Amino acid sequence: PGHADPRARHQLAAFDRAALRDEARAYYDVAGGTKVLGVLGGSLGARVLNQSLQSLAADWSGDPITIVHLAGKAAAAEMQAVAEASPLPWRCVAYEDRMDLFYAAADLVVCRAGAMTVSEVAATGTAAVFVPLEPVGQQHNAAALSSHGAARLLPQSDIGMLPFVAAELLGDDDARTAMAAAALSRGAPDAAGTIATRILEAARG
Repeated sequence: PGHADPRARHQLAAFDRAALRDEARAYYDVAGGTKVLGVLGGSLGARVLNQSLQSLAADWSGDPITIVHLAGKAAAAEMQAVAEASPLPWRCVAYEDRMDLFYAAADLVVCRAGAMTVSEVAATGTAAVFVPLEPVGQQHNAAALSSHGAARLLPQSDIGMLPFVAAELLGDDDARTAMAAAALSRGAPDAAGTIATRILEAARG
């Protein structure tokens, strides 16, 4: 949902979270003092994430959060209706061409673990919970960060734990800071080059 766009890769090459943070939160209309849970849906197998997000929103008892959900065009209409009925502020976007603002706004991202997404998380130093699509081997992509404490890996079989994992991490600034620093240490300084390399690797099989 946006992050396959070449413009997004260019944006992330010069990513500066601190410089973008205020603009990003205003862009998604996030209230002051509110944490942001970013969710990358709209890709293969994302229905599981969308459904789990509904449960998370319905039962949320942690600190105030805003959900910023890149739902993808196919699911956008359905998820927009869910978002409007949610007890939490929930920004549902079909397509995002400003992925730099998405990552800058997010305190924690929940996503699948495609190679490009993993490299974006590393390049932007974003705390993340990966729910790998295991039939296509995404658990190996996720392990590139999770095995170094740079992300949390949540098997799809344990997706019911997502609300608890998200609440734990959003309530622990130190843990997220450590994850973000570890993610940055795993990412190459040339984010655009890293992502382009991943795309070429995927194309070659």
